[in-house]
Amino acid sequence: MILFYLLISAMPLVRHPLWEKFVSDFTVIKYLGSGCLLYALVHGLVARERIPLGESPQVRWTALLVGWAVISFVTQGPPLGWQLSPLMSYFSFFLLIFITMKIVDTPKRLFYVLWAFIASLALASLYVIREWQKYHAVYANFRPGWVTGDPNYYTASVLLGIPLALVLSRELESRLQRTALLGATFIVLAGMALAASRGGLLGLIAGIAFLARRRRRLFRWALIGGILLAPAMFWRTSPLERLLHPTASDQKAANSRLKLWQAGLQMVRDHPLAGIGLGNFKFKVQKYAAHNANLDHIAHNAYLEIAAEMGLPALLLYLLILFSAWRDLDRAARLENLPDWMKTSAEGLQAGLLSFCVAQVFLSAQYTKMLWLVIALSACMPTLCRIALAESAEPEQPAPALRPAAPELEAAFIRAE
Repeated sequence: MILFYLLISAMPLVRHPLWEKFVSDFTVIKYLGSGCLLYALVHGLVARERIPLGESPQVRWTALLVGWAVISFVTQGPPLGWQLSPLMSYFSFFLLIFITMKIVDTPKRLFYVLWAFIASLALASLYVIREWQKYHAVYANFRPGWVTGDPNYYTASVLLGIPLALVLSRELESRLQRTALLGATFIVLAGMALAASRGGLLGLIAGIAFLARRRRRLFRWALIGGILLAPAMFWRTSPLERLLHPTASDQKAANSRLKLWQAGLQMVRDHPLAGIGLGNFKFKVQKYAAHNANLDHIAHNAYLEIAAEMGLPALLLYLLILFSAWRDLDRAARLENLPDWMKTSAEGLQAGLLSFCVAQVFLSAQYTKMLWLVIALSACMPTLCRIALAESAEPEQPAPALRPAAPELEAAFIRAE
């Protein structure tokens, strides 16, 4: 498992000098992923409980999306080596789902992976805080985010974990664990405030609003939300200040995105089924831009970029992946007799997924590694719930079956809905 924990810790650090160093044709993190794949194959052969891959909708939809991406790249893609192409990312994400479902096969392992998930985001946030400390006085309106790739995409990653850390910190019995989670939440929020992503701020508001509605404690969660958003109000480069009083640079970026979205919509209108080819947006955007404006090379909208490059069927598959992940997490969060920490974790991951989906309206965030880890964990949830219910069953009562066809679990899922 140590290899898998290391892999999770490296995911948000997209420009880390160690993990992104090339050795031969691959980066160190890809070799680490290969080691995790080997471990997953061996563990899958000897493990007592096995999570069925083919019965997860997320896996099926992801497999279809990867297949569609292969066809799109081979038939229409740009002249890029496959190692550096978006296609490599899709293969990596599918393998991540496979590895996770083979390794995270007990509730105990899920618990430790969630801790590794939160710790990795806190570590990434420390890099962001350090960059701001070192360079904010050197560059005007400085926004940190080099090691983590970009301040906006760093924010998209941490949005997936903030609600999880927050709700778990209110549920766990250990004071030490609660303190550690609150400390991690503070570090991540500080990093997010320094990154100053306007789309990230909107995503965080959506996640907090979801928790307030789900837990039916509007005042308490509104107060928590106010505390969380307070750091966004204190300096000129804060996300709230950038929303309310955009600078000339901010306004220019907003205008550029509107033009990019217009170009992307034109691509979809011209090529609704097959798109213009995976990875081609940045090479063809000038052709579709009004007056051939000088634009960025990405769409800054994940949904639009997928539809423009691979067509509306690919966008539908992506939305089905997100919906399937949401549904499995929602079922786990509502399931009776499930351990409180598992229900709370599912709820926190739901809120994080909602926050991310809002943020990626303004970002081409479909290649964010932490998103696909959450999707993989959601695919593990049904089987892990069966195992947890079996472990908590009273001795005199027959334990629920551990297979997908278990009528007891299906009835519980129906009641939960």
